[in-house]
Amino acid sequence: MQTTVLPKEQKPARVPPLAKVKKRDPGSAESQTVSQAAGPSEQIALIAKRAYELYEQRGREDGHALDDWLQAERECQVC
Repeated sequence: MQTTVLPKEQKPARVPPLAKVKKRDPGSAESQTVSQAAGPSEQIALIAKRAYELYEQRGREDGHALDDWLQAERECQVC
């Protein structure tokens, strides 16, 4: 009879907390600097957070996920 050695269960990677984002003028130099400094995964997390905020502001009305995401991208200045 052969024994199989299974790998130890790995803990999921720790996700850093989201940075607080102040509402800024999308065209300002400050907002462009923030988006350029964040890595791709941080940018996605910030966009997702802002899109959810937009969803909540609308009263959690379904059917606008893409609109919220695109608006959040514009606000976060992701290129």
